[in-house]
Amino acid sequence: MKVLKLPSVNVEFRKSKAKKNGKVPIYIRLAYDGKKKYISLNMYVHPSNWNSKQARVRPGAGNSIRTNNFIEQQTKRINEIILHQSEQLGNGIRRFNLDQIVSLFESNSDHIDFIKFAYKTIEQNKNKRTKGTYTIWIGKVRLLEQFVDHQKIAMDDITDFFLIDFYEWCKIELGHKYNTLKTTQNIIKGFINIAYKKGLIYKLPLEGMRHIKHKEPLVKDYLTEKEIHQLLSIYESKELNGRQQLSLQGFLFSCFTGLRYSDVARVNRTNFVFGELRIRMKKTQIDLTLPFSDMELAQRVLPVQPTELPYFFWPKNNPDHSESVNTHMRTILKKYGIAQDRKITFKSARDSFAIVSLIKGIPLKVISSFLGHTSIKTTEIYAKVVMDLKSKEIRKWSLRKETALSLSQKEIAAIIDELQASELPQNSPVISGLLEKLHEISDNNEPEIQPMKKVS
Repeated sequence: MKVLKLPSVNVEFRKSKAKKNGKVPIYIRLAYDGKKKYISLNMYVHPSNWNSKQARVRPGAGNSIRTNNFIEQQTKRINEIILHQSEQLGNGIRRFNLDQIVSLFESNSDHIDFIKFAYKTIEQNKNKRTKGTYTIWIGKVRLLEQFVDHQKIAMDDITDFFLIDFYEWCKIELGHKYNTLKTTQNIIKGFINIAYKKGLIYKLPLEGMRHIKHKEPLVKDYLTEKEIHQLLSIYESKELNGRQQLSLQGFLFSCFTGLRYSDVARVNRTNFVFGELRIRMKKTQIDLTLPFSDMELAQRVLPVQPTELPYFFWPKNNPDHSESVNTHMRTILKKYGIAQDRKITFKSARDSFAIVSLIKGIPLKVISSFLGHTSIKTTEIYAKVVMDLKSKEIRKWSLRKETALSLSQKEIAAIIDELQASELPQNSPVISGLLEKLHEISDNNEPEIQPMKKVS
């Protein structure tokens, strides 16, 4: 049997084509049956930084790792094209066409449609991701498709300016806020990284841009303790339909434990050991232990598990995921007129747990351990929300002149005593300023002593 001879593939440093600044271009040279073809990699390297024996940039030279990775990726790609061609040619019956190989190589890089590439990548990873993640990925690529008016985007078109224009369009035209913009950026950046690893993109655009500037608070909307107890009463009344009842049950369990949706969805009998709730958090892979025997409210919403179901709240064959739970919660809140001025999602349950715990005086370090935070700085975000809330409420003590005049001297003195006896920081500008103002009002409100009239 005749063995098919393959074209040779080598990296060539073509000094004959050096630029005026002394830098030399790098090519891939194809040789077959006495013929040669050169493919430019559009890269230039100074001779002092080039290792001729290894046909690579010397370690330590500028961008050496990225350049060498790109050379290896391109060499691998062209060898894959040759291998694919050899399977089509058979046992030496036909010959390789170098022009065709070059054409296939070029069409696989500069002219590939980035949007089609992104959709294909999503489909290849569909079974590795949840339904919610898959839906979000598709939505972000559709955004990009909408931005270019359903036109093709070549890999070469994915530049710094293109991406900045796209993000600005999302922000200004669509009104997307920080968290939505950051999610869009991370997902599109993920597809770009995959294309880069496959050798389809040489330089990563916006490589130094870590995240979009202008940050919004991570904690935006949460429920008060009173509102949580209202929901608990609704749950225990069993007025809701089956799916809404299940969603509210899981939501309340998060309110009383601080667990994320991804962890609530996986709670089962094996997580309860000697009165403790033990679970490895899906997001951070940190082992979390909660004193469940002391969490009376969480016990009230823990379902009685049927033996045939592996999970307490949403069995795996149930199509419910966080988005449908959010839809159910919006319906419930609207029906009972709860928190209509806020956008409540499942994440709000975890936020509510942290904020209500802080208001109740539970130490920040303890709450941080309950939430499974790796750094207490993350928990401090909630502390800031509580302080802002306290500042807002304490301003109600700021008395206008007409209000002060309606208070008796005794009432003002009682207010001052209550403030001084409270656990509020006395040296804070708000408290000290308020006490000073109250003393001033008290002095001004002292009744004038009238001279006694002579008794005739």
